[in-house]
Amino acid sequence: MRLRRITLLFGIVMMIAFISACHKKDKNEPADIELTPSPTITVTPEVTTPVEPTGNPSPTVTEEDGKEPDSEVENEEELENEEADGVELTEEEAADSIRKALVDDSYTYELLDDHLNVNDKLYYIFQISNEGKVALPNIIVDKVSGKVMCYGSDGKTSSITEHSLYHKSEASQSEEKSVKKNEITKEEALKLLEKIPAKTLGLPKALTEYTVIYDDWITNVKGVDCYGINVYEKGDLKDTFAGAYYVATDGSKIYQYDVVKDKTINITK
Repeated sequence: MRLRRITLLFGIVMMIAFISACHKKDKNEPADIELTPSPTITVTPEVTTPVEPTGNPSPTVTEEDGKEPDSEVENEEELENEEADGVELTEEEAADSIRKALVDDSYTYELLDDHLNVNDKLYYIFQISNEGKVALPNIIVDKVSGKVMCYGSDGKTSSITEHSLYHKSEASQSEEKSVKKNEITKEEALKLLEKIPAKTLGLPKALTEYTVIYDDWITNVKGVDCYGINVYEKGDLKDTFAGAYYVATDGSKIYQYDVVKDKTINITK
């Protein structure tokens, strides 16, 4: 009887333990949750309609409107044709271009450079002399087009009309020719100087007792073009300077250079 009770009690205990274990398992295991998938949202991009400007529309350039003035087109065509030809002028042809521009054949033209570069163009550059005197500015001639221009010492170009020898009037040319007829030679100038007393010349001896050397250029003294005559001791190996004199090219004036006072004195008789 006792054994039966123990067995029954043991069975009750085991049943309670089993029930407890099952209850504990139910608590530990998570409940199954059914997830409902979220719906996919499709975004449709908004189409922006371009808005036309309300301002005045830009004018349409027609072929007629886009044309350049006829004069400019002609000038450009001429330059293009000249450059296309590419035939360079000779030195003599360039000098002829200057003669035509200055309307005078009596001037002397000296070529200084045949490859002067100005704004990526090549030019001849000439120095012009009139009656032995250099007339500035120098003149340049485009080696291809033959264009004639003045070229200053500062490297700037200007129209040939700015040159001092450009298109002298017939009256002035006639006057120059008349003056030229009245000119004397250097030798005649020396003869006039020899007529001046040695004392007036500031020399201890007659002028004929000295060596005379002429200047190669014309000197302007007090507005008068003159020949320069330099006097040295004859036979002096040291070339001792004795005096300098200036005789007008027309023989009207004679000047002496005063070394002490550094000025010229009129000693005309």
